[in-house]
Amino acid sequence: MSDEETGTVGRAVTAWRARWFPEAPLSDLAVARVLLATVVVYLNAGGLRFSLVPRAPSIAWEPVSFLAAAGAEQPTAAWLHGLHLATSVALIATVAGLATNVAMAAAFVLQLVQEGLLNSLGKVTHSTIPLLHAMLFFALAPCGGSWSLDASFRRWHQRSGRSARSPSARSASAPPTSRFARWPFELLLLELAFYYFDAGLTKLVTSGPAWADGYTLQYHLLHHDTSVGRLLAPHLAICALLSTAALAFELLFPLAVVFRRLRPYFLAAGVCFHLGNHLLLDLIFWPVLAVYPLVVPWSVLQRRVAALFHRYGTLRRERLSNEGTDHE
Repeated sequence: MSDEETGTVGRAVTAWRARWFPEAPLSDLAVARVLLATVVVYLNAGGLRFSLVPRAPSIAWEPVSFLAAAGAEQPTAAWLHGLHLATSVALIATVAGLATNVAMAAAFVLQLVQEGLLNSLGKVTHSTIPLLHAMLFFALAPCGGSWSLDASFRRWHQRSGRSARSPSARSASAPPTSRFARWPFELLLLELAFYYFDAGLTKLVTSGPAWADGYTLQYHLLHHDTSVGRLLAPHLAICALLSTAALAFELLFPLAVVFRRLRPYFLAAGVCFHLGNHLLLDLIFWPVLAVYPLVVPWSVLQRRVAALFHRYGTLRRERLSNEGTDHE
C-alpha cells in the first residue's frame, strides 16, 4: 500500500472514530437509560398489553419466526405473568443502575419475547422496533457509568482502597466522559432514519408518486372519520400538500444522520408528523415518538440553558446597577 493510500485510510479511520467514538458525557447515556426503561414499563401497562395472548383462540396462534424456531407454544396466563414480572424487575434494576448492562440485556430479551408473542396472533405490528433496538444498543454501551448504583459502588470501592488516596486514582473514578458513550445515539438515529425511509420507499414502490396526489389521504380521512379529518377531507389541495410533506419527511430523514445541524428540525417535523396522524387519522405510533427524547444531547441542552440563565442574570444585574447609578 502506497503512502497516499495509507494516508487516505488513516483519514477515513479518524473520521469514523470522530463520528462514532468521540469523547462524550456519560450523563447523556444515564438520562437515556432512565427514560428508556420508564417508557417500556409504561408501555407494558402492568402486563395488560399482552393479556390477549393466552386468551386468544388457539386457531389464531401463528408464532413469528424466532418463536417458531424455538418451538414456542401459546403461553398460559401464569407463564406470561411470570415473564412480565421478570421484565419489570430487570427494568427497575436498569433505572436504578444495578448491574446495569446485564439488567438492560435481560430486559431486552424478555421484551423481545413478549413482543414476539403479541405478534403471533395473525397481525404483525412494528411500532416498538425502535424501542427494542434502543434497548439492545444501550445494553452494549456503558449506560451504567453515571447516575447509577454501579457507579456509586465503584467510587466507594476505589475510595476504600489504598490506591484511591492517589490523585490519579481519584480522577479515574467514574469518568464523566467515554469514547463509547456516543455511538448508541448515532446508531439509534440511523435506526429512525431507516424506519422512516423504509416507510416512504414502500409508499413509492406500491403506489408511485400518485400516493401524494391527495386522494389517498382523502380516503383515509373519510375512513377513519375523525372530527378534524372530516373538516380537511373536502380540500384536495391541502390533502396533497400534507401527503407530499409526509413523504418528503420520511424520504429525507436520513439527511439528519449526515448533517447534525438538521437533527432538531427533523425531530420537530417528526413530532408534527405523529401528532398530525393522531389528529387526522386517530393513529399515533407513540413508541416511535418516545424514542425522540433518547437522542436529545441533554448535556448540551443543560449547558445552553445554564448559559442562558447566566446571561439573563448578568443583564439583570447590569440593569439594576445602571438604575442605581441613575438614582444617585
